[in-house]
Amino acid sequence: MVEIEPSSRIDLYDYVGIIHYLQDLFDVGVDVAKREGLKDYVRPSAERDDV
Repeated sequence: MVEIEPSSRIDLYDYVGIIHYLQDLFDVGVDVAKREGLKDYVRPSAERDDV
């Protein structure tokens, strides 16, 4: 999960850049989501797997 400062202005290109940066860093596919944006049925599994 990604925590972004609320006052930050992140657009789609920035968001995609974050995903690409993390994929290059870990050399695997990644899913990027803001914690508060997770659906209730996904949250428990995602929180178990978060890094």
